[in-house]
Amino acid sequence: MSADPNIGFVAAAYALGFLVLGGMIASVVTDYRRLKRELSKFPPRSDARASD
Repeated sequence: MSADPNIGFVAAAYALGFLVLGGMIASVVTDYRRLKRELSKFPPRSDARASD
């Protein structure tokens, strides 16, 4: 039984896919944390409709 000659390309494609997906996830998480930190600088909103 011989190994598939294209296994290197398949492994490289999966590795690249995981790197791209990981980078996208890291970007979203980093942006979420940054926005959360920026929004925490604002005072809490007093909702006028909640007192009605």
